[in-house]
Amino acid sequence: MREAAARDEPAILAFMRGLHETEQDGEPATDRALLRLLDRSEIFIAEDASGPVGMLAVEILDPPEDLGRRPYACLMALAVSPARRGAGVGSRLVERMRAFLRRAGIARVDLYVRASNAQALAFYRKQGFCVETLAMRAQV
Repeated sequence: MREAAARDEPAILAFMRGLHETEQDGEPATDRALLRLLDRSEIFIAEDASGPVGMLAVEILDPPEDLGRRPYACLMALAVSPARRGAGVGSRLVERMRAFLRRAGIARVDLYVRASNAQALAFYRKQGFCVETLAMRAQV
């Protein structure tokens, strides 16, 4: 487990393509758009002898002072190579993120996941996440 370096950009893009196959309007996401999602994120890489097998990106957010809220984090992306899923890679990435956030004085991390993604929902629940709000969408 390590912090991402410039040499990891191709692997990060491959993981992000897997997570974001299309933009909201149905058009393929560009590499630039995918990287822009992580502009302010801390990125961690899980690797084995073959190279990167997983990545996690987390962003620390600082709400306006007048809201009276403390800074918090948002898990922006978590991806594990299909061949390594179920082997603890995702869990180790989440623990690395938590250690990073504790050192930064952050006590809360949020994430967004599609309601239809049962595998991810089960994983995040196992990691101690719970549903706090529900987002809904309609076409206009």
